[in-house]
Amino acid sequence: MYDPELKAEAFQKTITDIVDKHCPIKLKRKKQQKTPWYDDLARKLWNAKNKAKKHQKKFFTQLLRNHIRKSKRKWIMDKLGANNSKSTWKVVKTLTSKTTKPNVRPVYTINEKHMSQAETAETLNQYFIDIAGYPSALNLEFSLSQLPQQELVVSLGQVKQWLRNIDTSKSTCASDFPSWVSKLCCEDLCVPLCDIINHCLRTGTYPATWKQANVIPFEKTKNISNPSDFRPISLLWNLGKVLERAIVFFYKSSVIPTIRSDQYAYQKGKSTTDAILSAVNLWTEMLDKKGCHSIPAAFLDMSKAFDRMDKSKVIEMLAARGVNRKLIAITHSFLNERTQRVKLGRSQSQTIQTMNGTPQGTLLGPLFWLLYIDTLSSTNVTLIKYADDLTITPNDTSNAKDSLQNAIDEITKWCEDHNMLANPKKSMTVHFSNIHNRHTPPTTNLTMKGEIVEDVTTMKFLGVMIDNHLTFKSHVDQIAQKTRPLIYTLLDLKRSGIPTSTMLQFYISCIRPIILYACPSWFSMLSKEQQQRLERIENLALKIIDPASTDYAERTSRHKITPIIDLLDTTSRQYIQKIANRTDHCLHNLVKRYAPKTAERQSKRLNLNCKPNTRTVLRSKCSIIHYW
Repeated sequence: MYDPELKAEAFQKTITDIVDKHCPIKLKRKKQQKTPWYDDLARKLWNAKNKAKKHQKKFFTQLLRNHIRKSKRKWIMDKLGANNSKSTWKVVKTLTSKTTKPNVRPVYTINEKHMSQAETAETLNQYFIDIAGYPSALNLEFSLSQLPQQELVVSLGQVKQWLRNIDTSKSTCASDFPSWVSKLCCEDLCVPLCDIINHCLRTGTYPATWKQANVIPFEKTKNISNPSDFRPISLLWNLGKVLERAIVFFYKSSVIPTIRSDQYAYQKGKSTTDAILSAVNLWTEMLDKKGCHSIPAAFLDMSKAFDRMDKSKVIEMLAARGVNRKLIAITHSFLNERTQRVKLGRSQSQTIQTMNGTPQGTLLGPLFWLLYIDTLSSTNVTLIKYADDLTITPNDTSNAKDSLQNAIDEITKWCEDHNMLANPKKSMTVHFSNIHNRHTPPTTNLTMKGEIVEDVTTMKFLGVMIDNHLTFKSHVDQIAQKTRPLIYTLLDLKRSGIPTSTMLQFYISCIRPIILYACPSWFSMLSKEQQQRLERIENLALKIIDPASTDYAERTSRHKITPIIDLLDTTSRQYIQKIANRTDHCLHNLVKRYAPKTAERQSKRLNLNCKPNTRTVLRSKCSIIHYW
């Protein structure tokens, strides 16, 4: 039996050598165009205008303007006519960007020291290693020999499909061959790769070649002052991602079903909308109770979650769930002896072995985090988890402050035991109350690691602005702020002579999704005034698209688009109906069913393809979303 590591290394080297021989990478200096529609003819007209005599400059200037106008219109129509979201957003970014920002700075100021690219790369690499800490000793309560051991085998068709599904738009490790080669040559690569993957699964070995990562630091803020202002994204090997897919395939059937229902991230069938709707339903349900004037909720944040995961505890958690012994073996090999180097521009750091965590960019990282955070629990509170964001709501309103403080202390202790870092500066508390409540909400003065958790009246929760009265007025303000530059883009499209149909497509593709995001969780709580604000946003956009129409109703009917309020209402109702009809949905237990008085009775505002046989409501103030 051959060594899978040597086989994988030889196979990787052979493919890389073939690609380098027949399609080598050539560096070519290319002048950066200011705009994509500024072509060669425009450049010639510009040079002719500059060389022309004074009385001829006006003639060439007019020619240049007419040509640029036509070239810009053609470029926009080609991009928007492709019916591709990437092309559409490319138009948006091009038209809205004022200046071209360089991707990499020549000099960085880190910890008040001026550093070159090479020095910054070395500093960041060491920082990413140090922040992870050192793994704890592996402590299994029972022997791994007690775990089940079944053979893990993948088929040739599965490997072929995984090769075809590789995203060619994503970058890979610097020494790797391009992603399009894996997709184009999947018929030739799948046979030897399937053999290597099955040997890796059989022996529990993850090849060291595929454990090398190039880390690209992304700036989280404009003003860089310390290494924590960077987010590390790991570029991995294409063939290693296929082996990861094989491991994830076996974990889906054995691990994912055991995850608690309070987690909403990295799982099929769950989304941010589910998490927000669950939280809002919980808060409104508690506020509906007699004698409840306010209810506090804490929002906690964990810093560097993926980077600080203790790999020894990951193995312990897998063993505690009775996972296949061979899966644990290859997972242990995947987590150990990984190496990384930071690449910044044309500079790169030295290769260093990582101590803890999983690289951000792997397929197994989110799965291990689900297992990791699943061990976190607290008494007398309800937890809602989404990635590294944690929402805590007390179950008993009479002793809410003490329950929250005890929960925060328990979570802080869990973080210390599991090498996690709770961030008090990004954590906050909100007191939810009825808008007509005359009682002044008390201040909680909750503490975390000796620091006071800030009390706020408005905060962003998974992309939705939430205020302490649950009116979602601040979220409508956010929608208006986000759509404003896109409205100006519509004006630019109008001036460029773009047809009405193309501008309408731009509005439906780019502006409406911002308004519709997570609408089942907040639309039913909007006042009439806030609904009218959303109508004004849409009316302004349609007025730019079609100024000939006299009013909002005529514009929507003329272009055969559903008014935004009706669309929000229908989308919310259909979402709640889906929750009610699917027994396997994570929010199905929030819904109660009862038969209507008349089976044929149906809402006039509801435009569904089928008539529901049951009437469904949420047990809270969200029950405005209903069927009758």
